[in-house]
Amino acid sequence: MDIDSCSSDAYGYSGDEGASGSSEDGDYGFDPHAEVETSTRQAPYVVFSEEQLRERQEEAISAVTSVLSISRGEAVRVLRQCKWDVNRVNEEWFTDMDAVRQKVGILEEQPVASTSGKETCQICFDEVQAREMRSARCGHLFCRDCWRGYVANAINSGPSALNLRCPLPECTAAVPTAVVEAVASPADLRRFRQYALRSYVEDNRKLTWCPAPGCEHAVEALVDLGAEPLDIACVCGAAFCFQCKEEAHRPVDCETVSKWIGSWAEHGERTGGFYACNRYEAAKKKGDYDEETQRREHAKNALERYMHYYQRWAENDRARLKALSTMKDFQEKMLEKLSEMTMTPTSQLRFLLDAWLQVVDCRRILKWTYAYGYYRFSEQAATGVAAVPRDVLRQRQEFFEFNQGNAELYLEKLHGMAEKEPNAFAEGEAPIASWPKFRENLIGLTDVTRSHFEKLVQELEKGLDNLLADYGAEGGAEGGEPPGAGPSGSQGVPTKARAARGGRAPKRSRAVKGGAAAAAAAGGDSDMEVEAGFWQCAACTFANRDLRAMRCDACDTPRPRRSER
Repeated sequence: MDIDSCSSDAYGYSGDEGASGSSEDGDYGFDPHAEVETSTRQAPYVVFSEEQLRERQEEAISAVTSVLSISRGEAVRVLRQCKWDVNRVNEEWFTDMDAVRQKVGILEEQPVASTSGKETCQICFDEVQAREMRSARCGHLFCRDCWRGYVANAINSGPSALNLRCPLPECTAAVPTAVVEAVASPADLRRFRQYALRSYVEDNRKLTWCPAPGCEHAVEALVDLGAEPLDIACVCGAAFCFQCKEEAHRPVDCETVSKWIGSWAEHGERTGGFYACNRYEAAKKKGDYDEETQRREHAKNALERYMHYYQRWAENDRARLKALSTMKDFQEKMLEKLSEMTMTPTSQLRFLLDAWLQVVDCRRILKWTYAYGYYRFSEQAATGVAAVPRDVLRQRQEFFEFNQGNAELYLEKLHGMAEKEPNAFAEGEAPIASWPKFRENLIGLTDVTRSHFEKLVQELEKGLDNLLADYGAEGGAEGGEPPGAGPSGSQGVPTKARAARGGRAPKRSRAVKGGAAAAAAAGGDSDMEVEAGFWQCAACTFANRDLRAMRCDACDTPRPRRSER
């Protein structure tokens, strides 16, 4: 069983929309005894292999040749002119056939001199037997050697060879594909045909190549996109955006991605950021601090804010790559062993790889939520042309961070279950009798996590202003007290968000067992941390299982006080 066979399903369908976002009972929103339903929603794209692309291309060519009664090569030219849209070809051809023929170089065929004698080649001026010469519809004859050199030079120059015209500068007749096939070398002919195949994808606005190195698959979008991003999961395992060809990046749009990966490229510790600026160094030597203070402080704060978001973006990216590597190692080294220990066919262990693929996908989504937060709650959002009142912006940020943190809790729980428990079964450290229960729990948690992240993406794309209004958490801009305002000072923030930041939480339906509850009562851990069974480092996002620990086990960063969370 290989990874590639799982990738498409892991990204291409949506989970259960009705899954609960939280649970007081520790079951994380799913019933382990219920049957797990497979989503039937059709993915908004289709992935094609090179062979499938050729078949679809031939279908389009055959449809045009049968209706318009033109040659195959001429059909290709007309289809390329119309971006490989058969309906558009028929519409434009029957609207103004002469205009279309003129554009693509399909001229009226001119009579050719008798093939019994000799004719002069109009390139080398040698006299050659007419039967050994070739011409386009224009009737201009050239010898085989000149045609061979002309075609080879055009093919070596790139895909423009598909638009090859008669060698005479003043002639616009298209060179027939039959001529190219007759004179080109086998290597050049393969390249020419590859150009034609690539044209089918690159000239078609609904098709695009997978940008992963070495991948030869193409993707067709089945929906009208406009300017919206569309995340694609190729069968090679790559996830990318159909629009900008960068990695898949929902919930942020392509413009945000461009700004995030471009404008701050040189602002890092390697370059020294603002403090490597020559102007700053000169001002420092002169003692001109007063007039530079405000600008320096603003630049320092901006850089620190960027690094805060960038470090978390980068940590999640590293965690994503680490999860992908761990999944591959598990597949190669542990899958067969686990199959033997649990007496389960490998075909029935797909749920484990589905869980890992979901972890990888969630890490990617979580990574881009930090780019979303950086631009969505920037100083410009509060002071720019479309400025948002600072208190409203703060409410939105608090609500965003609550949802972001809640998603992290689900992800860490799924990551821990997928990583540790299968190894325990494979090594014989866990009783085999508990395997069915583990399987049900992991499948359920994978579905709930998928659903939770899908909702997070949809909510962020919808907009936090609309979302807060839906939750009754944000009041009007005219200044009245927002619904849900309370004495905790967290006006406008939903009850769960206030609890996550240390405010008063709703009563729990069940008592929390063990010493963790006592720690929470003493003010050490938030209710969400107690429920999840770990606290998350603010610096590296590591999930620390020891609720009494005051420093991160991964990066040694001090644990924030409850009032700071």
